[in-house]
Amino acid sequence: MRKEVDTFIENEDYHLFYRNITEHQYYVNLWTAHFLLENKNTIYDRYIYENCLEVIKRYSESEVNQQVASEEKRWLLDYVPPKFFTPT
Repeated sequence: MRKEVDTFIENEDYHLFYRNITEHQYYVNLWTAHFLLENKNTIYDRYIYENCLEVIKRYSESEVNQQVASEEKRWLLDYVPPKFFTPT
């Protein structure tokens, strides 16, 4: 699936894919945020970058699913440049 998403983002307008950020079922917004942040073509769009990062931060602070929160905290620490994220 990852390859298909990357191909879509690279061949289509990534703004179209970004629209999935509003979908909350089945962690679609979380997956959308990850796919976009990990794609080299989209990290230069500051608006999308910040909104995707905000989605991941919200999941990392959630008390509803501790496993997801833990995974997102770990992802933030491992993959996000320190100037954009300061762990709490």
